[in-house]
Amino acid sequence: MPEKTAVKRSKFAQFLNTGTAANPVWKRFGTGIADNSVSYNASVTSETFIHEDTATNSIDSYAPSVPVTQYAYTGDGVFEFVDNIRYNNLTATDAETEVLFIDIYSVSSSTYRAYKQACAIQIDSFGGAGGQRLQIGYTVLLNGDPTLGSATINANGEPTFTAAV
Repeated sequence: MPEKTAVKRSKFAQFLNTGTAANPVWKRFGTGIADNSVSYNASVTSETFIHEDTATNSIDSYAPSVPVTQYAYTGDGVFEFVDNIRYNNLTATDAETEVLFIDIYSVSSSTYRAYKQACAIQIDSFGGAGGQRLQIGYTVLLNGDPTLGSATINANGEPTFTAAV
């Protein structure tokens, strides 16, 4: 019987490319973020055929996104990158980058299952209540199909992604 081991949230890492596609600079999501999940937003066709009383469902596609509420921390690479998009009202390709997801729980000789995906950063809100910490709300909109592969993470916490062949 397989042994069950609980996997903590910290074992699913997300990194934002704050550099360029040619020279990526990966910064890990985390500082100022208490809750974060990928929403897959499936597009489903539901049909009830004339000889059935229960619908048949098929998944047509996904439109994944990652809604984020982050406290402002100067010096945090993810916050500063997103805050620049907000401050300058960047749109189109100026608000696009890449995101890297690493399943640290899937270790196989220091190499982890990972995928990289193009994304756009949508600014949703900025501010907060009086006397409270400043927050920025944004959504990471995943674009196109992911590139599957693997990743390693060095002693400084910097990932290296390798696309699957």
